[in-house]
Amino acid sequence: MTHNPADRAFESFLEGFIPRQQELQTAVARAGWELATTGTAEARARLAERAQAHLTFMADPASFATVRDFHQRADISDPVLRRLARRLYLSLLGASMSPADIHELVARTTEITGDFNNFRAEFGGRQVSDNDLNRILEQETDSDVRRRAWEASKQIGTMVAPKVRTLARLRNRIAREKGFRDHFQLGLTLQELDEAWLLELFDALRRRTREAYARGKARLDARLARRFGVEPDAIMPWHYADPFFQSAPAAGREDLDPVFENRELLELARRYYQGVGLEVDDILARSDLYEREGKNQHAFCTDIDREGDVRILCNLRPTHRWMATLLHELGHGVYDRYLDRNLPYPLRTPAHASTTEAVAVLFGAQAGNARWLTVIAGVPEAEAHALAGPLRERESLNQLIFARWCMVVVRFEQSLYQDPEGDLDHRWWELVTELQGVPRPDGRRAPDWAAKIHVANYPVYYQSYLLGELQAAQLRAALRETTGVPDLVDRPQVGEFLVDRVFSHGARYPWTELVEVATGRPLSPVAYAAEFIDA
Repeated sequence: MTHNPADRAFESFLEGFIPRQQELQTAVARAGWELATTGTAEARARLAERAQAHLTFMADPASFATVRDFHQRADISDPVLRRLARRLYLSLLGASMSPADIHELVARTTEITGDFNNFRAEFGGRQVSDNDLNRILEQETDSDVRRRAWEASKQIGTMVAPKVRTLARLRNRIAREKGFRDHFQLGLTLQELDEAWLLELFDALRRRTREAYARGKARLDARLARRFGVEPDAIMPWHYADPFFQSAPAAGREDLDPVFENRELLELARRYYQGVGLEVDDILARSDLYEREGKNQHAFCTDIDREGDVRILCNLRPTHRWMATLLHELGHGVYDRYLDRNLPYPLRTPAHASTTEAVAVLFGAQAGNARWLTVIAGVPEAEAHALAGPLRERESLNQLIFARWCMVVVRFEQSLYQDPEGDLDHRWWELVTELQGVPRPDGRRAPDWAAKIHVANYPVYYQSYLLGELQAAQLRAALRETTGVPDLVDRPQVGEFLVDRVFSHGARYPWTELVEVATGRPLSPVAYAAEFIDA
């Protein structure tokens, strides 16, 4: 207990505030998990009720005024309390709105969540899952079938687009009442991101990768043209395996799906994390891992109570994509699991969305690593050695493709909140064509942008993925420099490094400071460029 009067006054406020905050947030997390795993109307109503109760508590004007005053005081001496005041101020600023706006915001977001959970596309006269459509786009060679599968993957967009526009208008009005230009600016501010800095960083990456991206995509298009019997300039969005062209399709030796066809993904994940000294059995025991009707078709990790109840949701099939996804989500999970539980509740989270994404991509990438394939998946060493070069090339192309995809989403969200009434269908394809080099199908007039769940449910989040990739590259470089390990397979030093340098700190530091604590230098694209562009 500090003897500083300002510190004592803030601690006194926190003693009454934090237990109620934790109780309400935990209730929301439990209800969100129930909706994600069942998709029922009852679960949707329960989530709405609990989310409204939580937001109402956080929006209390008296609490906001108190926290704002502590945030502005210069006489709080304890650095943890100063950081706590900053985090709480941003949380309450984001929640600050009228009871009517809280009710409408919660109702609209939970409705769209339910839409995505329960929607199954129509294809070939029957309802199919996202996994089914992805499989068609990975394996089918008939361009017409591929086109119909790609179009089916966008059907949810037509259903939810009007709701997303309405939600964007509501978010904008709330943001302007707080003094912000729009929700895009507010969202970045709440994440301690400067808009001009972020967009310039992305523009610099775009310039830095322009030639490498053009070369890599030209080679990819030529390969796909041979596979599908078309000219390279006739390659269309449905010729890529991912419906949004987020990653490079595998081909020939690079196709790792056969490695996982008859393997138990959970055992491979357990074996891998055990080798780096991180426990995941308790996370997996609480998780929901296989697809079924009504369940969220995506993947995520959630820390229910910040007391150790960490879970992941997946829709596993024995494929390379789902192996990588499982490792990725467990990366989020171990970050949450190894946080310092002695930290105050509001700081018992990752430092930033991008830092937990960095850890997740660090681990998710292992499923395409040659040594991982030998040691963990049992691929013969000679075969894995022969794969090493092609897999490195594919990962470099993946990074170039994913970076451009992130730029599309971030720039689109900027446009969405600048003008929710605008021609968003056209703006989406303008960005896809300009940044990804993917042509708009002739006559295509549909809200394809709304088919991406993040645009509706996780607004102004997508930059975290690319910032996470930059941080992951810097973490890999720091691991090599600090511990001497050449890779992240069967190296207990990896877990020790991450627990000590990243996980244990929670949100004690601003995320930019944590990057320096973890890697010894400020965030920059240098390590990323050395690994994926200049190599």
